Amino acid sequence: MKERVALDLAGTRALEMDDAGVTLRAPGPYPLPLGGPLSGKVLVSNERLEYGRLRSAALVRKRDPWDLAMGIIFTVAGIVWTVRTLGRWAAFAVAAAWLLAFGLRPLVQYVGGKRFVVLATDDRAIAFPLLLRRRRKIGRFLRMLRARVPAPGARWAL
Repeated sequence: MKERVALDLAGTRALEMDDAGVTLRAPGPYPLPLGGPLSGKVLVSNERLEYGRLRSAALVRKRDPWDLAMGIIFTVAGIVWTVRTLGRWAAFAVAAAWLLAFGLRPLVQYVGGKRFVVLATDDRAIAFPLLLRRRRKIGRFLRMLRARVPAPGARWAL
């Protein structure tokens, strides 16, 4: 059995499952800070993690501090601009669109973060993004993986 889920349109990053284990095929691992029970694990790519050695699967959110900084700056600027242009409707519409696009949207992105799934053994881990456009394929992939991983000692926090 061989299963493959492409993680980008170019096909340079893919998640593969075969009879022996699961592999992230990529030029390099995704840069992701691991904390809590996943701390101390080395992120790898192009290395097979055997099913019997998998100990945890977790959902990790990566928050970009630039989203927070830009959201704060442009939210304040957008509020000032919308208040100053309250009587002129065209300028007010542009200011409100600016506030939504460059002020509030980055703040919402920061709060939600980018979601990653991390599959870890005792010493190594692979991380891949939980993409909306591939959520059915990734969900099927994770259900098949769950069926192959031995239950004792494995934590699935998905």
